[in-house]
Amino acid sequence: TREGIGSDTQSIDSIVRSIPGTYTNTDQAQGTVQVNIRGMSGFGRVNTMIDGVTQTFYGSASDDPARFHSQTGTSAFGAVIDTNFLIGVDVTRGTFEGVGGANALMGSANFKTIGINDIVHDGNIFGFLGRFSYGSNGIGPSYMSAVAGKTELENNGYV
Repeated sequence: TREGIGSDTQSIDSIVRSIPGTYTNTDQAQGTVQVNIRGMSGFGRVNTMIDGVTQTFYGSASDDPARFHSQTGTSAFGAVIDTNFLIGVDVTRGTFEGVGGANALMGSANFKTIGINDIVHDGNIFGFLGRFSYGSNGIGPSYMSAVAGKTELENNGYV
């Protein structure tokens, strides 16, 4: 299990690849992220989830070779999400019981998205989160910003 994508400068790829036997494949043409555990990925092999909801997207895309450095299109399972919105990931290798263990021969990966408490920290009523990255691999710039506010209610709840 690895946490801290939001508080660290590492990418989702770096975090997942730091776990022995795992790596990621980000398909820019489809906007998907796949987790490979011990040489296997996809539906029935690795249960890929976003906030606990299993992702079963199977897409086919014809890449533009000049833009995505690919000779052919891709067809693969993956979780459709912009990696800028990810704040953490739980990776479990092997088979196990429970919700994450269903349809998971090699393990599961549960991506966690940004919540209000990731933007507005304790003791504050307002917060801002911004991310920017740029690569020289032809993908170009990637940026995201989030603004949030909250106020405490009488019964210890928040709006």
